[in-house]
Amino acid sequence: MPFPAIHLDEKSSARVGRGHRWIFSNDISNIDANAENGGEVAVFSAKKEFLGSALLNRRALIAARLYSEKSLPFDAEHIRSCVALAAAHRAQWLPNRRTCRVVFSESDGLPGLIVDRYEDVLVVQFLTLAMEQRRNQVVDILADVLQAETIVERSDSSGREYEGLPESTGVIRGAVPEELVVDLNGILMRVDVLGGQKTGMYLDQVENWSLIRGIVKDRRVLDLFCNLGGFALNAAKFGASAVKAVDSSEPALSQLVVSAFRNNLTRITAKKSDGFLYVRSRPDNYDVIVCDPPPFAKSRKQLEGALRGYRELNRSCMKMLGKEGILLSFSCSAAVGAEDFDKMLMLAARDAGRSFRVLPGGGQPPDHAPLLAMPETQYLKARTLQAVD
Repeated sequence: MPFPAIHLDEKSSARVGRGHRWIFSNDISNIDANAENGGEVAVFSAKKEFLGSALLNRRALIAARLYSEKSLPFDAEHIRSCVALAAAHRAQWLPNRRTCRVVFSESDGLPGLIVDRYEDVLVVQFLTLAMEQRRNQVVDILADVLQAETIVERSDSSGREYEGLPESTGVIRGAVPEELVVDLNGILMRVDVLGGQKTGMYLDQVENWSLIRGIVKDRRVLDLFCNLGGFALNAAKFGASAVKAVDSSEPALSQLVVSAFRNNLTRITAKKSDGFLYVRSRPDNYDVIVCDPPPFAKSRKQLEGALRGYRELNRSCMKMLGKEGILLSFSCSAAVGAEDFDKMLMLAARDAGRSFRVLPGGGQPPDHAPLLAMPETQYLKARTLQAVD
């Protein structure tokens, strides 16, 4: 039985035809009366060309999300196939890693579904109406394909509100260990999957932690907005002379202290402070600074203010660097593009009166692989800069 149809206007037809998978409410010029929210729809261009199959929610700003360029039902067979392919991708690019993102929404053909693995525990986010309607089916498939006995829900993202859904958290299946410790490239870290940020921690930075390993020996390191201290722990383990870890979250810093003790790392000093206030006070100079703030812009409307904030923050960090110091600068604001980010860094360097060379490495890891045609999925920007003055 064919799916109800939606037809796009000319402008959005070109964008979706190039592979973009979001259809906004004002992109739709016509929609069949029998199309149901949460159900499948066939997407057609303004010229009546078939573009693919999507999941509909007319109550949301993103009214439809493509999941295939073919006419396929979004059923158990499709979900199982996508989960299996996603797991195989992680096994290929992150062999032997038992802690990573296993499903990354649109990038894995499962729009609105996030699945993070922490050793034997899966943490799931159902972010759209269509996924919420299929939650039991999805949980059964995840348990079977990924061989998971414990599954936790952390559907407490603000995105649920836009879909007309309340927040939902808790243990869906099995039991969470009293203390969940994961091994991330040789660093042991305790994870709170029920109360920690996101699904327990920021898994998108795990691969970037390794960037610091070869540049910190006998150097003073600042991990700014450190959260659980992944960069700080790696710096201490690989020979930094002193490490300062700064964050405004007392619980996060407490977990960092526990992880430092567990890894027998004694050169880390945890400091509770707002990152902006800390760098404005310029308490010391550092040889290596990691600047990894929370997102400043969730939409293009906030872009200008976000870029001002990033510029001020990075300028302050650049001024605190010693001779030939290295700055690892990050932005996880989806609205800030790569060109915006680089321009901001150039302006910050000019403000600081310093020159920098760009070193290789950094960016979004393979378990968060973005789609080429969807800039929104490439949210993490990274630059490693070394002062040359």
